[in-house]
Amino acid sequence: MSKDQEVQSDILIHSALRGNSYDIYLPWFKSIAFRTQSLRYNHTDAEAPSPAQEYLVSARCQRNDPESENSIEMYLADTGLTTLSFMGEEDIEKSDTISLPKGPSLELELGQALAQRRSIRNFTGDVIGLDYLSTILRAGNGISAEATVPLMTGGEVKMNYRTSPSAGGLYPIEIYMGVINVKGLNKGIYRYHPKTDSLVKVIQNASSVDALLNSCALPEETLPCSRANVIFLLIARPWKTMRKYGNRGLKFVYQEAGAISQNIHLAVGSLGLGSVDCAGFYDQDIHKIINIDGINQALIHAIVLGVPG
Repeated sequence: MSKDQEVQSDILIHSALRGNSYDIYLPWFKSIAFRTQSLRYNHTDAEAPSPAQEYLVSARCQRNDPESENSIEMYLADTGLTTLSFMGEEDIEKSDTISLPKGPSLELELGQALAQRRSIRNFTGDVIGLDYLSTILRAGNGISAEATVPLMTGGEVKMNYRTSPSAGGLYPIEIYMGVINVKGLNKGIYRYHPKTDSLVKVIQNASSVDALLNSCALPEETLPCSRANVIFLLIARPWKTMRKYGNRGLKFVYQEAGAISQNIHLAVGSLGLGSVDCAGFYDQDIHKIINIDGINQALIHAIVLGVPG
């Protein structure tokens, strides 16, 4: 490293240290001008509370909390177990679904899949087959097993288990996807239905996908979504989990989203494709596109899939 490079490196390091020091030691700073994200909502007084801090406090597990204990116990009774056995059931017209074909198996050893997992942000725009998408969806949140659970009052119910862990087996997250370039599928918005292992047609037109691409906050040179094949949208119904676990349940929703995301990335890598997590989508735009309210149903994560460039 040359002398000039050493000087530039020292300047950069000191600048970073100085900036981080301000953020750490002056968290109460109230700017009347431009504020960094770390300061934007970081107020602790009653007039401007921090939503993040309030959530962390309200989501704590408390000792001797009979209300929480009662909410959880309801799901362990026969009525609760019976309700859980119907999880994922819904009345869907056959004409509104597309059965998924058998896909290629995931042969890559787990250790190798973990070691080679990387975020890919450049795509060729080449087409992928529906069979590849099938494998990815099944790995992400497909049904992997079925079990029979006895009831205390007699009889039994059948439970379906998925590839991703879910607190209480409540599965509050659904995988929606904007299909851009998949052989055998029209451009449009679809939803994966694990119970029937099929795609539900949500919006069947190219303009909905164009609107989805326009909702990306990142410039095309940073993340070329138009050359991707699919944009996965993890849409949550937080109340499915929070009804049992209260505010703490929201933590479990995000943990589940992380598990689904990792499953997708490992499957994508095993198939020789590329993917990247992306928080750079305008939430309200997407809520409007798929007609959800952003509260009872909300986008919590997105993953972009494509052929690596």
